[in-house]
Amino acid sequence: MRVNTLTALPVLKYLLAEEGIEPPIIPFRRGWEVFQRFLKLPAESQEDVAGFQVTWLRENPEEPVLELLLCRQLRDASPGIGLLRRIVAVQFLYGGARVTVDDTDLWSADFPSLDRFLDRVEKEPAFDYASDADDHLTGADALIVEEE
Repeated sequence: MRVNTLTALPVLKYLLAEEGIEPPIIPFRRGWEVFQRFLKLPAESQEDVAGFQVTWLRENPEEPVLELLLCRQLRDASPGIGLLRRIVAVQFLYGGARVTVDDTDLWSADFPSLDRFLDRVEKEPAFDYASDADDHLTGADALIVEEE
């Protein structure tokens, strides 16, 4: 199986379903295992980059939400559309998270290999928090987070 901008999200959702996982509840550790398998599928795209993003969503300053995104950015030519870039992700939201972590933006293109990138992600404080915080998980989904 190979992925591109048009097939990435359905393939990711299929891999989650194959493991018996369905949004809005995706346990972080199991989601991480599925996402690693997804990243290792070959791409037909001109660009294929993995990402790990951590952001504090502060719509309600008294109850910030910690957002973790496991991302795959793909870019390729699509018939009738032209050049298409999509970031497909598994999004984890932790409401009322009581943890001190900084916003983080890691991309596999900044590492010598995908395995080195994955190792680095697992060393992030937000990753540690998420690994043990499923009881604080308020939502999780597989979605397109950006497209142009």
